[in-house]
Amino acid sequence: QCKINLCAFHCLKIFVCINIIILKKNPYFHSRFGQDTLIQFEDFAFANAFKFLDKYREDYCMFNDDIQGTASVIVAGLLATTRVTKKKLCEQKFLFHGAGAAGLGIAELMVMQMVSEGASKEQAWNNIYMIDIDGLVTTKRAQNMTERHRQFAKDLPESKNLLEIVQTVKPNGLIGVSTQGGAFTAEVIKAMAEINERPIIFPLSNPTQKAECTAEQAIKGTDGKVLFASGSPFPNVEYNGKLFKPGQGNNSYIFPGVGLSAVLWRAKKIPDMAF
Repeated sequence: QCKINLCAFHCLKIFVCINIIILKKNPYFHSRFGQDTLIQFEDFAFANAFKFLDKYREDYCMFNDDIQGTASVIVAGLLATTRVTKKKLCEQKFLFHGAGAAGLGIAELMVMQMVSEGASKEQAWNNIYMIDIDGLVTTKRAQNMTERHRQFAKDLPESKNLLEIVQTVKPNGLIGVSTQGGAFTAEVIKAMAEINERPIIFPLSNPTQKAECTAEQAIKGTDGKVLFASGSPFPNVEYNGKLFKPGQGNNSYIFPGVGLSAVLWRAKKIPDMAF
């Protein structure tokens, strides 16, 4: 655990006034800040996270760390795997176990990356499969889901069995954002290794007890072939005489740089391309 002692002298208390009557008074005795004030928000419920991001992103300097920060570091990690697989992201299929704000944020940024590689949006959507609380996101449930989920819906049999879905979809990458600890069972990990020469397995849920699998399980279950990154830190793993150092895909690598650059440039808004 890391403990940080901050002196109150170095902290700035910020009060946000939302009283419309007071705000409209002239003169207004409190400080006003302009459009280039940076607002970073996170830990909002799914509906509110996307709602506020969509509503204000074009008019104010703001970003959501759960959606955009997480997406940025994970897409960076996936791009790193292409050095090993020798395949562009648009040439691969990815299965998301979890379809909340983080999962959709990653998927949408992946679509942007795939399009930049030459794929159409439709092709990119077709390469991404999602599992939500009701199972595989399919066209049969399209009327009961958001437009964001609908674009990833597939014309496939409905299923809640992850192993069955992996065997049907045959994904190159398996991304866990479900907060269901142990969801990537030994059988699922083995199936990924049978499908791929170098399977991509990213159990991103945290804290550690909610991770879909551990680094040790992924490494040993794939005979050391896995391309691994996790949301929670894991210790090094010794296997077959080799020392594996698990990588951590954490948005702490992203938001300080994005925030600092936005402040220095006095940005009016932060486009998706910034991530």
